[in-house]
Amino acid sequence: MKRRRGFTLLEVVVTIGLMSITITSICLLLRSSAAMWEAFDSDHGRLEEAHHTVRHFIRGLRQADSVVSISAATNTNGTITLNDVDGVPITWARVSDEIQYTSASSAGNVLASKITELSFLGLKADGVTATTVPDEIRSVRITVTVALDREAGSSRTIRCAAWLREKK
Repeated sequence: MKRRRGFTLLEVVVTIGLMSITITSICLLLRSSAAMWEAFDSDHGRLEEAHHTVRHFIRGLRQADSVVSISAATNTNGTITLNDVDGVPITWARVSDEIQYTSASSAGNVLASKITELSFLGLKADGVTATTVPDEIRSVRITVTVALDREAGSSRTIRCAAWLREKK
């Protein structure tokens, strides 16, 4: 009697089981890698928004003529209103978890989201003494803290300062 060559049913079942375990492992690895990439990309986007907000404020401050009002430095829902060279008020404020910019030509533009802190510190001409009196403010420090997704409770803080243009 001639022996037939080939795989037994048991060998085929074991091979299919091993292949399914391997394919499942690869799919889980790809899925977790994609989730990490999305979280990283989301965090990067939020950081870019926060940096854009700081640059937007600094540019506005350097072009402004005077400070109209500023919140206390300890207020994490900071608000500042400046007058531009034409005397038009422009405002940056944290509303809920967003930073909004308002001027005569635009109402409530959202500059950044997922913001946990926005604070402003007005400084006198010596650059050291803090003040909330608008006429005494010669420079302003801004602090923006943004929440990140990658780790629970993770955040990043961005700080910058600029001088107000000289009054004429």
